[in-house]
Amino acid sequence: MYAVDMWSFGSPWRLFPHWLKAITLLVGVPAWLGFAALVATGAIFEHQNTTLTLFGVLAFVAVCQTAFVAQAAWRNDL
Repeated sequence: MYAVDMWSFGSPWRLFPHWLKAITLLVGVPAWLGFAALVATGAIFEHQNTTLTLFGVLAFVAVCQTAFVAQAAWRNDL
């Protein structure tokens, strides 16, 4: 086991495959920004389809990331 800086960009990302990193950066982050914009402007209830779609994308990315973190925890790789 090696010491990893908690705030470095690479340390938590080592658990994820390249396809999940790409989905997180290219799909998850824009979905999060869009969802945050809807909440901040108060338009979350006016655009229900958009809100639910963005929330679904966020949930999908979160479940994928959680699965790989759980796999690493199970293998004692954390």
